[in-house]
Amino acid sequence: MRAAVLGSPIGHSLSPVLHRAAYDALGLAWTYDAIEVRPDELGAFLASLDECWAGLSLTMPLKQTVLPLLDTVSGLVVGTGAANTVLWREGALRGENTDVDGIVEALREAGVAAVSRSVVLGGGATAASALGDASRRLRAPSRSPARARRFPACRPWRCGAWSPAWR
Repeated sequence: MRAAVLGSPIGHSLSPVLHRAAYDALGLAWTYDAIEVRPDELGAFLASLDECWAGLSLTMPLKQTVLPLLDTVSGLVVGTGAANTVLWREGALRGENTDVDGIVEALREAGVAAVSRSVVLGGGATAASALGDASRRLRAPSRSPARARRFPACRPWRCGAWSPAWR
């Protein structure tokens, strides 16, 4: 089976090293590569997938570009507006968001049991995943307020340009 991380730029990614080590530990004869794919190339790349592919990891700038190219998406993808994982199953592409669970687990490992207030820096897809649980009181400053406001979890009074008053 094949899997890969797609993005642009992608040369810096440690995903191949991590995934290959996991495959070796599990005794899987799978491959995992880093493939440079720009947004305008993503549709053609996905159309070229066949049954030897298990799935893909997506990084910048593809997590939102991929959405209209998917056959189905999980609830987390709907809630965040971002898919960082594409699974190939019986000729169909399914989008998943594992960033939300990764963020929650990282906080748990750091000893954070609950978050009542937070500030998320950025306006990209990973920031959208951090905002995935809109029940918290949070702020989402961004250099690009228009990008921040597109998050499904964002409300106008919570997302916008950075202000020193947000400290």
